[in-house]
Amino acid sequence: MPTKEIKIPTMPPVWPTVKRETPVTPRENLMLALNHEKPYWMADFYASSQVFVSSIAQDAPIERTKDTTDWFGVEYKFSEAQGSNTPMGNVLNDITEWEEKIKWPDLSQFDWASDGAQLERDESLALYMRMSNGPFERLHALEGFEQALIDLITEPEAVRDFLERLVDFKIELFNCIRDHIPLDYIMAADDWGTARAPFFS
Repeated sequence: MPTKEIKIPTMPPVWPTVKRETPVTPRENLMLALNHEKPYWMADFYASSQVFVSSIAQDAPIERTKDTTDWFGVEYKFSEAQGSNTPMGNVLNDITEWEEKIKWPDLSQFDWASDGAQLERDESLALYMRMSNGPFERLHALEGFEQALIDLITEPEAVRDFLERLVDFKIELFNCIRDHIPLDYIMAADDWGTARAPFFS
């Protein structure tokens, strides 16, 4: 039977900005909520925030509309039907190889101060950055989704050791950016479950 490729939208269209008279800026209102204080209205992360995208960091690929490679050598293949690129899991056969095969970027070699020079700041909005890929996303990007799930069960010590090293790296990466960009918050995204249940408990 012949197959037919269909286009499935991955993101809803962005709504136009609504101009409102408010007693405080969207940033001030959002920061009240994030600091466990009472906001003036229900805060909306995206409408109240400006995202900073580093031109240096390649922990996750910046370019989403073509084939590319990240800092760790993971290849991403673009699919027009999907609307983004997908990691190929081409670096590790299983997690026990991580110490031998993974080359950690030397973050001290980059000019992080120049990275912030590109930012055109809107002071009415909170400034944030996304810390992608998350730990589990990095694991399956390196070796494939099925192998990542297998390793969680069969190689828990190696997975733990890798994730501890990864988190140290991500903290170092965050500090490099934070030292030059006045971030209000970070968004750390990861996949930990399906619609039915967590991957593991």
